[in-house]
Amino acid sequence: MSEPLLSVENLRVTFDTDRGVVHAVDGISYTVQPGRTLGIVGESGAGKTVSSLALLGLTPGPRSRTDGRIMFGGEDLAALDDAKLRRVRGSDIAMIVQDPQSALHPLHRVGAQLIEAIRIHRAVSASAARDRAIDLLELVGIADPHRRVDAYPHELSAGMRRRAMIAIALANGPKLLIADELTAGLEVTVQAQILALLEDLQERLELAIIFISRDLGLVSEIADEVAVMYAGRIVEQAPIERIYASPQHPYTWGLLASIPWLWRLRDDEPAPISGLPPSLIDRPSGCHFHPRCPYALDSHKRIDPRLRPVDGEDQHSVACLLDAPMRKRIWEGLRSGGTQQELRKLLDRKPGSEATPAAAPAPPAPEAGP
Repeated sequence: MSEPLLSVENLRVTFDTDRGVVHAVDGISYTVQPGRTLGIVGESGAGKTVSSLALLGLTPGPRSRTDGRIMFGGEDLAALDDAKLRRVRGSDIAMIVQDPQSALHPLHRVGAQLIEAIRIHRAVSASAARDRAIDLLELVGIADPHRRVDAYPHELSAGMRRRAMIAIALANGPKLLIADELTAGLEVTVQAQILALLEDLQERLELAIIFISRDLGLVSEIADEVAVMYAGRIVEQAPIERIYASPQHPYTWGLLASIPWLWRLRDDEPAPISGLPPSLIDRPSGCHFHPRCPYALDSHKRIDPRLRPVDGEDQHSVACLLDAPMRKRIWEGLRSGGTQQELRKLLDRKPGSEATPAAAPAPPAPEAGP
């Protein structure tokens, strides 16, 4: 495998508050290969956005602290001062934030904001930057770019504002693009168009992408690898096909169960994960997921799991205290129609007596005849 473009090692981000220390990111590690896409998924508050802002040094302040290594282009970004980080930010690494309506200045034309992004990093004239801005709007699929370059953000549709944000991010030819909830709030057809655009740009510009989302189904359309985050930690990480074929963590099972798959029966509705994500100030002891986990044992309240490789599965790791055979039996049980209550009973049986719940009975064969 080639040298990674980005290597994050034991990244931690904390914020001191009047109520206590917020452990927003708690020791995560991952790599991003050139031209590949890493999907980071999890519920709101899992630490997805903060971990990406930390790459660009956008979590500074007297009450915040960032530790760990962020290796990019042979440099540790975590060790750079503000001036050096500004040269990287928006040039080598660009980020598309969650809400274009807020990120685009309402009183400035879209073209002016593109021109500003270009001239901050390049010594070019205003007219050359304007030509570049028009080319970028055309690149991201905005019709009539010569007219749209002078439009205000409120004159664009939600999908066009997303495209304008992509254009600003691409203004200086970055090697890594961070897309934070890029398709949130868009209708399904527009989501598909934006994802298709991102894939096309990735191939044409040889971009590496970090795609942040709460939707595992959406991530499956674009990512090569997935990191599942919960309570500031990565609890499972694997190539995209392994996450769907053989997920290993109960939290991942819960995210998958909440997706309305086409193969579900009509009365088999998506099942949300019970409970709420924990406070990152007063985190649960042991496994942070145990208060919401249907398969948690008493010992899981005391032992703190960390990522470890899954036996026989290359590049697949999980932080779960259930052993591998038990995880396999539970996942197979869920796939065959077993309920959480039925599968929980497997944990109470003696070794050797476990049995995966039988699959739902097949529908009767049609009678012979035309």
